[in-house]
Amino acid sequence: MNRNRNSPIDGYLSKLSEPQKSTLTQVRRMIAKILPEATECISYGLPAFRYKDTVIGGFAAAKKHCSYYPFSGSTLGRLENKLVKYQQTKSALHFPFEKPLSKKIIKLLVLTRIAEIQPKKQKSRVLKPGGVEKYIAGCPKEIRDKLQDMRSAIREVAPGSVETVSYFNMPGYSYEGYDYNGMFAWFSYKAPFIRLHVLPVALANHKKELEKYAKTKAIVSFSTEEPIPKGLVKKLVKSSAKAMTVLSK
Repeated sequence: MNRNRNSPIDGYLSKLSEPQKSTLTQVRRMIAKILPEATECISYGLPAFRYKDTVIGGFAAAKKHCSYYPFSGSTLGRLENKLVKYQQTKSALHFPFEKPLSKKIIKLLVLTRIAEIQPKKQKSRVLKPGGVEKYIAGCPKEIRDKLQDMRSAIREVAPGSVETVSYFNMPGYSYEGYDYNGMFAWFSYKAPFIRLHVLPVALANHKKELEKYAKTKAIVSFSTEEPIPKGLVKKLVKSSAKAMTVLSK
């Protein structure tokens, strides 16, 4: 535990009488043992433990009981079935002066709170390969050849990629084994443009070459009146695929 010699919790506990003092000292020791990386602090006037810049648990003595605070409005609700013998509010779990919470209960509280603050990893979608021919066939006849040009340029620099329309209902390309399904490029038709969708960094890396084209942060639009600039498309797709692999690490 990252504990200072003059921890603010020492001052809080020194003012308590028995058995509150011994009970909360035991709770303090158990939290420290469960999460030794945590730092002791005072938060909202309560003795607490901070982990990765977030307060994840604390305790206090009241007139008729002691309380454990997860510093979250949802932790206790998540554990409702396992805490039925304790009186509680939405933010505090109460227990008797003479009986500290068990190590098992404290560990459950701490680990549940830790899980709440972990970054949520976006779930992968289930990709269904194919569908690109049907997408192109559903577009106006006069622009189908240009869509095929876009498609062939992408496939040339992305060998082995999965071709699908199941991600954004447009032709897309992915490599398996990466975050966000490994998606790195898409193309679409929206009159009067054929559009290439890539990761923003790909467009940022080719600003000079894109000056003449309409674009957003992650889309470059090519006029249906002009040939598809296959060389530029290849550069952008290669850059986007490379960025995807780096961001997934």
